[in-house]
Amino acid sequence: MHNATTAGVVPVVAELLTSERLCLSRDQYGATPLHKAVLYYQPKLVKLIADKFRIATRAKDQVNE
Repeated sequence: MHNATTAGVVPVVAELLTSERLCLSRDQYGATPLHKAVLYYQPKLVKLIADKFRIATRAKDQVNE
């Protein structure tokens, strides 16, 4: 999920984005897929993730927890 998000592979992310738990999964730095989509400038993925799981927009990173 995180690698596909970073690379901007929309079909793969769309297929993997099946649960809130995956949407809120974190990498070793505490970043969620939405954080990575923003960081790596993937606007299609930002919209996809935010529209499908609104809770992702409220997830904090490890610095702001």
